[in-house]
Amino acid sequence: MQLILRPATGADADAIGSVHYQAWMETYTGLIHPAFLAARSPAKSAALFRSQGCENTWVAVVVDAIVGFCGYGPPRGPAPADAGEVYGLYVLRAFQRQAIGSRLLREARSALRQQGFQTAFLWVLAGNAPAMAFYQKQGFRFDGTSKTETLVEPVVEQRWVCTL
Repeated sequence: MQLILRPATGADADAIGSVHYQAWMETYTGLIHPAFLAARSPAKSAALFRSQGCENTWVAVVVDAIVGFCGYGPPRGPAPADAGEVYGLYVLRAFQRQAIGSRLLREARSALRQQGFQTAFLWVLAGNAPAMAFYQKQGFRFDGTSKTETLVEPVVEQRWVCTL
């Protein structure tokens, strides 16, 4: 498998949206209310990335297809001092456990350092044990901060932080 990591471009929005949608279905089925997941679609995810742009996003490409991505940048809300945020890291299930997520996260952490941040944080859905184990191996720790989002039903997200 030849893997290429590169910064995303605006032309990648539809492919990133497709990966975003598929990864959500693979990851959150059973953790998020089925009605919320049923309301999602590849087109809605692509529209999100077209409207937000693909700046501060790394993609993983295998055989000319995007199979994962990692978005990062300034915090989108209250955050620890000097912290940048990892907005999302998604790798299609068929490509997991091949160090793709680790490599994407390494690029995002490096970029956050270059942007002047000293720490990074991200939000993990409570109950997503595979994600928690992955982030712990990458040096992240739950800092005790949680927030509740309503996705048809309330879900709890935990803030995980690491030093850059």
